Amino acid sequence: MRRTALSPRRILALAASLLVVAVALPAAPARADVPEGWPEGTWGACADPSQQYCIDDATLTPSGGAVTPLGDLGLSPWVATLGGWVTSFNWAVNGWADQPDDVRGGDIRLVIRTGHFMPRYTFAIARGMRIVRATDDAGNTTMTITGKAIHMDWTTGDYFASCVATVDCGGPDVMADSVGSQYAFSGNTQDLEVWGADAVRTLDGVYIASDAQARPTMIGYGTYPEPYWSLPVLGNPHLDMNGNPVRGSFNAWLPGAYFTELGTTATEAANTGFDVVSREGETSVSVPATVSVVDGGVGIDVADIGYSIHSISVFSRPATVDPGTTVPGTPQELSGIPAEAAEAASVAAHWSAPLSNGGSPVTGYTVRAFTAPSGGSVAGRCTSASGTTCTITGLTPASTYYLAASASNALGEGRAAGDRLAVVAEAVPVTVLPDPSPSPSESPSPSESPSPSESPSESPSPSPSESPSPSLSPTPDASPTPDTSPTPDASPTPDTSPTPDASPSASPSPSLSASPSASPSPSASPSPSASPSPAPVVVLPGTPVVTKLTPGPGRLGVAWTAPTSGGSVNGYTARAYTKASGGAAVKSCQVSGSATTCDITGLANGTRYFVGVTAASVSGSGTESARISATPRSAPTAPRSVAGSSSARKVTIRWTAPQSTGGSPITGYRAALYTSASATAAATQCTGTASAKACTTGALVAGKTYWAAVTASNVAGSSPASARVKVVVRK
Repeated sequence: MRRTALSPRRILALAASLLVVAVALPAAPARADVPEGWPEGTWGACADPSQQYCIDDATLTPSGGAVTPLGDLGLSPWVATLGGWVTSFNWAVNGWADQPDDVRGGDIRLVIRTGHFMPRYTFAIARGMRIVRATDDAGNTTMTITGKAIHMDWTTGDYFASCVATVDCGGPDVMADSVGSQYAFSGNTQDLEVWGADAVRTLDGVYIASDAQARPTMIGYGTYPEPYWSLPVLGNPHLDMNGNPVRGSFNAWLPGAYFTELGTTATEAANTGFDVVSREGETSVSVPATVSVVDGGVGIDVADIGYSIHSISVFSRPATVDPGTTVPGTPQELSGIPAEAAEAASVAAHWSAPLSNGGSPVTGYTVRAFTAPSGGSVAGRCTSASGTTCTITGLTPASTYYLAASASNALGEGRAAGDRLAVVAEAVPVTVLPDPSPSPSESPSPSESPSPSESPSESPSPSPSESPSPSLSPTPDASPTPDTSPTPDASPTPDTSPTPDASPSASPSPSLSASPSASPSPSASPSPSASPSPAPVVVLPGTPVVTKLTPGPGRLGVAWTAPTSGGSVNGYTARAYTKASGGAAVKSCQVSGSATTCDITGLANGTRYFVGVTAASVSGSGTESARISATPRSAPTAPRSVAGSSSARKVTIRWTAPQSTGGSPITGYRAALYTSASATAAATQCTGTASAKACTTGALVAGKTYWAAVTASNVAGSSPASARVKVVVRK
């Protein structure tokens, strides 16, 4: 791409504000050079062909329906002048509450006559927006806005003002609320006059649409190290009102004059490519984008981007990310049990890895404890960089919480499962395991027993309360056995054995503990409690912890960690049950030595199993671990009957369901377009829901040939791709 000597960096202020969710706007001095006839307040419908500053037409085409006036659907168009130094107007389509999905997903067309005012820049809350202008011989301009309504995930709580001001949208647990979470199709349009003559010449017609609450008040552009333009901020609260990470979008259009200023053309720039880079703090990542040449300029569409607050830079260079890359899938088989904690209550969460990493390695996991089965607020959170366990602390004992787990990669945090897991937090005390071998102070040694060799001066006669009981073990040299004749000095007689009631004169002494005439009898043999050495202590292995279950076709891979207490281990057994507790095992696997993984096979696809592990030694088996669950399954087979058609520079791909779902319901489809029959990286793609049988790509270059293929997904992963079919893009 050829380059010219543009200034290294330009910052252009967007002085007008966008009216949404009843944002109060400060007044500013009015400009003196407003167009003739510029109205104050609301614009009405155009009454005749000559009227200006009015709404010429407003329609919506529901999904699968016909073009319909907005009023017939319960919607209404609205346009109003925005007072202040910047000459601009706000526009919107209102009435989205309680509309059905086919209306919310419909195509909107809003036509506004702007008279002698030239609409050169628009920032909107919309999806897939496009703006076309036409000026007649009298110098009057008509502006046609098309696109779709978009769902906003905004907060109107404590962070509303700071988020709109692009300062702070809150931390990773701040949620959008029901007031700020709504559908919208609205924007602000200005004439760029306050930006200066260079901006008017270079950016005349530029527009941007997103669902961001933190919107830029300026844009920048420059040429180093490659030509680029940037949005300093774009963002939302981190979680939507259901507790899932907010994923956003934006689309933009740059006029041909922007590329002429760089010494190139829109077509050449599109062929070179664009690298869309999202930056949060010190972390930067390239995100997938679709690029098309449209209306003499370049359209850039980013369909999925992580929020909080990011800056966006769009560089004129080849993209550095595969267009199919996305966030990871949902972690599998989440379970939670009360965990030991020094204070309050805790829950230990366990899960298995998602079946898809989205095309980028998983960089961590997050488990949140919510206060309700849906909505609610975040009561606690734990994270893990690589493992599949973590503990949420600081919870209230005996309270019920609802867990949701998500995985992250370089593109951000993915969604959690639709149903949260209910757990009760308990205050489980920290267990201190005793030493299995008794210490001398806990089990008297023979040296503590009275011996005839002790002198009276060293061992005075005890008082009745201090008299030794018969459970004291005699010394080895003084313990008679039935088959050994004692020496006269070492044979205590039964009638001289002290009892708790014995008087001091009956206490053992050197003269009383050895009677020459005494003969041993079986009744005088020491009892087991008086044996010379303690009985052997059997120490069983401790309890393993199951850390991961990996589902496969008819199998579960089991991984665990070794016990941290108890006796030595010489093997393990993993057992699969159909119940979370109790019941008989249906299948198992065993390993010997220190191995900590095995596969349980012969299981039924689509059936949920609960797996526990026990450790074994020569002394026996220890206690079984807490069970965690997973469901064996396989990916579906490839979709069938794939076909493609094209019109209006779009490609529609159709298919029928796979022959086999793999034992788990289909969760969605992905149709990809490739630039050749053997290309490995998709040029663009579209997706469909579980019930979809077709999807349509964005605007493409007329005359270009693509090869289309479709994959189906379930929780086990993606199917093989269908056979590719050839499609030529039509005008």
